[in-house]
Amino acid sequence: MLPPECYDPCIGGKAGRAASTEANELFTGSQRQACDGIVQAKYTTASCLMKSGPKTKCPRDVVMHIGLIGGIGVAASVVYYKRLAAEITARGVQKFDLTIAHGDIHELIRNNLADRRKDQALAFLPLVSRLQNAGCDCVALTSLGAHFCVDELEAMSPLPIISGVAPLDEHFARYGVRRIGLLGTRVVMRTRLYGKLVRTEALALDDEIETLGQTYQDVAVAGACSPEQRELFLNAGRRMISMGADAIVLAGTDLNLAFEGQNPGYPVIDALDVHVALLADLVSQSRPRA
Repeated sequence: MLPPECYDPCIGGKAGRAASTEANELFTGSQRQACDGIVQAKYTTASCLMKSGPKTKCPRDVVMHIGLIGGIGVAASVVYYKRLAAEITARGVQKFDLTIAHGDIHELIRNNLADRRKDQALAFLPLVSRLQNAGCDCVALTSLGAHFCVDELEAMSPLPIISGVAPLDEHFARYGVRRIGLLGTRVVMRTRLYGKLVRTEALALDDEIETLGQTYQDVAVAGACSPEQRELFLNAGRRMISMGADAIVLAGTDLNLAFEGQNPGYPVIDALDVHVALLADLVSQSRPRA
């Protein structure tokens, strides 16, 4: 069974904090290598290697500059910003750099439904370039639904892409979660988190994926969740628990609009919090030391 600190049924607490102390272990090999390279290249204990080449003294209050691709949707971007800022501050980092580039949710929906992964990666690429020009060291997508093209984007991107999907399987296994129930976009549910789960079994309400996926899409675009939409998601979670799921995973950032402040009566893991914990640890680990 999940330890209480691993999830928060009311979603208002620090659902991802339990994993944060060893969050660096959840990076994939390519992510860890890329991010270690950033930290090593940009920061040392007394100085930093600037992008222009020569070593100069590193300002004590400069840390990793995180870039977020937001607007996909707006409510998801807001909750990412709020939780990431809170997590970074909780790690004792008083000053940090974070830049958000606004994406097009309607373009994302069209490409996602048509499985045009390369097209969506190309649509994200100018945003990554803008974030790079703003001084960002790495980029994260503020939508798990947008991760359907993350492999294509990683291949094109001039900056490391910190995946919100790759760390989840290890996170579940660490806390003894063997079977999860998925809520999110049609693609997330249908592909069982893009086929990235190896140690964890995933359940979905296969006969209702179209209804649940369309409702999630409507919530994401509107940035609001009606009582009827909320009950649809809460009820879907209850039924997956009855099917044998150990916990329900909010594999869609905008699901916080349905679950925040609720006590559904079953364990809930917000995938957003796992991603945020990784990003916050990356920032705190890059902090210059005296």
